[in-house]
Amino acid sequence: MNAQFNDEAEYGYFYFFNLGVDLFCISDYSGTLRKLNFEWERALGYKLEELEGVNFLDFVHNEDRITTISSLTDLRQGKSVIEFDNRFRCKDGSYKWLEWRSQSVGELVYSAARDVTLRKRQERELENALNFSSRVLQSSPIGISTYDSTGQCKSCNRAYADIVGAPSIDMMISHNFHQIRSWKRSELYDLALHTLRNQLEVHKEIHYLSSFGKEMWLDCFLTGFKMNDESHLLMVINDITEKKEIEIAMQSYADELRELNAAKDKFFSIISHDLRGPFQGLLGYSKILHTEYDNLSDDDRKEIINSIDGLSINTYKLLENLLNWTRLQTGKMTYNPEVLNVKMVCAGAIELLRLVAENKGIELINDVAVKHLVKADLNMVQTVTRNLISNAIKFTNEGGKITLSSTEQESFILISVEDTGVGMRKEEKEMLFRMDAQHTSVGTAGEKGTGLGLLLCKEMIERCGGTIVVESKLGVGSTFIFSLPKA
Repeated sequence: MNAQFNDEAEYGYFYFFNLGVDLFCISDYSGTLRKLNFEWERALGYKLEELEGVNFLDFVHNEDRITTISSLTDLRQGKSVIEFDNRFRCKDGSYKWLEWRSQSVGELVYSAARDVTLRKRQERELENALNFSSRVLQSSPIGISTYDSTGQCKSCNRAYADIVGAPSIDMMISHNFHQIRSWKRSELYDLALHTLRNQLEVHKEIHYLSSFGKEMWLDCFLTGFKMNDESHLLMVINDITEKKEIEIAMQSYADELRELNAAKDKFFSIISHDLRGPFQGLLGYSKILHTEYDNLSDDDRKEIINSIDGLSINTYKLLENLLNWTRLQTGKMTYNPEVLNVKMVCAGAIELLRLVAENKGIELINDVAVKHLVKADLNMVQTVTRNLISNAIKFTNEGGKITLSSTEQESFILISVEDTGVGMRKEEKEMLFRMDAQHTSVGTAGEKGTGLGLLLCKEMIERCGGTIVVESKLGVGSTFIFSLPKA
């Protein structure tokens, strides 16, 4: 285009107008284009002659016409139009987004437009991506949230609100985690605070009680991060309560199976070894009496008879314990609670074992309070008392002492069987009352045992609603203490 200029100012204006990278134009209030710069040709593909004298509303997208006319009205009223967007048709029929800045002067409107099609496309793509992310976030069964440095929740999904016990997302976002009581009752609060302050990545399973009082297990992933030089916290939590309950149940089944296997091994061990041994002794002694009776002196015969008597008593006690233990394991031992005088029960057990104690020169003392009454099964309490006294006799040296006593503790009576025997090391104590620990010791007079008696005591005391513990010091003695409910 050849242009004629009247003066230098007009020359400068022309080049300034046409060197701009934006679309400059002058129009009237009706929208008729009076003057345009060369950028219109490059941006939209029209020749300037095709645009000048034409109303630009003819090129505006139908959906944008009303807002464009409204902007013209504002300009007619002397208002400025800044950052107004509309779509303008190109020569090839496509549309480009233009961002306008306009100002009216007299009867004319001076405008600068910029092609923002790429920006609009990117904004649309970003919006679509954000909408997609939001849909994914909200549909996720895993709870996701973010917090700022003050502990204020900035965003979260529905699953997160449900898991922590918030009625709605809006209510969750309005809260600061420093104010959430359910957090402070659990490990979650300290975990979030530590992660946020130290900008860490933490993965941990925690036990949690929600705001609704629901007991849960949560699998928590916490990440501290910086944004605009400010600390933030990302939390991803998953409700694993069902999984945890299955794990706990499986562990319980595994423990039960291990106990059953240990019980089976114990049972076969007793039958194959501990029960077989005494019978071999009995058979040996009886054969000597049968074949060598006339050749034995009276003292020899008495010694063999005493040995047979001892073996018979011990074997009977073992069979009795084995029978009771088997009945307990199979659920065939009935529990018949009644009011019992503890001192009388202990007196009966002492009387049965007095001769055994006297043979080792051991004194049996009944210091149980007459007033102490319990509610338990008589046969079970008798069996427990006999076993504990018998066990104390076994591990007490000649001239020793065994004392039975009782005390009150809240709703229980505590019965103690204390001896002045050899005592136990810590490792030995830890192996008592355990089916999976094969532990037997020889008594001070060479007495043998199976460990079954103490197992039986534990199961019977627990069946009666009590507990049994042991205190022991090597070289000083042991005290077995069992509790029974008060009558």
